[in-house]
Amino acid sequence: MTTRVLVLCRAAVGSKMASPGIRSYNIARVLHQALPGAQVTLASPATSPSDLDAASVPFGYERYDGRSLAGLVARHDIVVSARFPLKVLPYARTRRFVLDLYTPFITEWIEMTKGDPGPAHRRAWLEPQRKDLLIQLGVADLVLCANVRQRDLIAGMMGTVGYITPHVYDYNPTLDRLIRVAPLGIRDTAPVPGAPLLRGVREGFGPDDFIMIWNGTIVEWYDLDVLLRAVARVAERHPHVRLFFMGTEHPDSAGSKPLQGLGGGATRKALRLASELGILDRNVFFNFTWATSEETQQYLLESDIGVCTYFDSLETRYSFRVRYLDLLWAKLPMVITRGDVVAEMVEQRELGIAVPEGDLDALTAALERLVADPAFRERCRANLAAVREEFTWERTLQPLVDFCADPSQSLVRRRERVLPLTMRAFDWALSRAHYALRFETRKKLGELMHPGREWPTDW
Repeated sequence: MTTRVLVLCRAAVGSKMASPGIRSYNIARVLHQALPGAQVTLASPATSPSDLDAASVPFGYERYDGRSLAGLVARHDIVVSARFPLKVLPYARTRRFVLDLYTPFITEWIEMTKGDPGPAHRRAWLEPQRKDLLIQLGVADLVLCANVRQRDLIAGMMGTVGYITPHVYDYNPTLDRLIRVAPLGIRDTAPVPGAPLLRGVREGFGPDDFIMIWNGTIVEWYDLDVLLRAVARVAERHPHVRLFFMGTEHPDSAGSKPLQGLGGGATRKALRLASELGILDRNVFFNFTWATSEETQQYLLESDIGVCTYFDSLETRYSFRVRYLDLLWAKLPMVITRGDVVAEMVEQRELGIAVPEGDLDALTAALERLVADPAFRERCRANLAAVREEFTWERTLQPLVDFCADPSQSLVRRRERVLPLTMRAFDWALSRAHYALRFETRKKLGELMHPGREWPTDW
């Protein structure tokens, strides 16, 4: 019998994608190649922008909305998603669900809401999100994560709420049939140079400039302040350095006004500081859009190094920053902040330089070394070439391929999870109702009674 696998994406897919879309697309591609007898379908929201032509991909591609989602899930045997909408959870009784938790989310949510003007609103919003995550873990036959740190975090969450039962533990003490490490991967083809986009083409970029690329999202948990100040210092001695931010308009913020979507606040702050330091449009440049796959390739090939600075936090400890994979792919030496698993690999295998959080002197010295030491850069490139073969999509997604080839290996007994799942669902409903009544409903009523009045976030 043909196994039908649904890869349920909740983000934009097509020529402009962020990490959720890139991962979903490659999951569908790898499963189609590795399981020739399976029927694989990638589905993305009808509300998200997409220029992906169904006829151009070897697997199935569909768009879904709230009305068609349940029927779409019902037609498949295995569903892979970073989150399962609550309306499809009843299908977990007869389908296999794979929770693709390549980021723990809860650590990102805590970081993202640090700028919330009201602590009560922040707490009330976070509670149903956290409880929803526990429900997701409860319906999963297999949980995927990106590194061993995440695996330990997820095992702790699942054990605390009763999902690691004696049956699961006795049959699989290591839990490697329940929680598998499957990080994001690298494109399976080498980068191919195209027409220049920066050197000698974009205003401010000469053919011999030293280009440092920030190849991803700008969000609140990245430390742009220390990076911009370090670049200003380096530029005093090396005026030919250029820092290029590859994209500011995240594709999953489609419909937002410029610099108002995901990371808009952090970008506006970075623009102000670069202007104050006198390096905006001289040594620091922003691409006020989002690069396509082909543009990303060319930007990387024209760059000399990759840079990424962030804060040492819980989010950092459990992160797996997707941007690093493109740096591996393009063999770009990197300067990054310590704290995550990739930073450890950068130091251990000499792929660049990792510096302490917020250390302006160390960051300046690291950038200057890579600018002034071409022999060191070449040594890093040679090491990067060896490492990148370990992160091809075909290798990183092998645990998922194995499961889809034999979904009967699931150790989950639904009846053992009925009680903890029921408790989680009831708890979530209470938290969601509390948030809706205290903030959403009161705000709508207030706007009806007093049009034009501003209502506080924190009541």
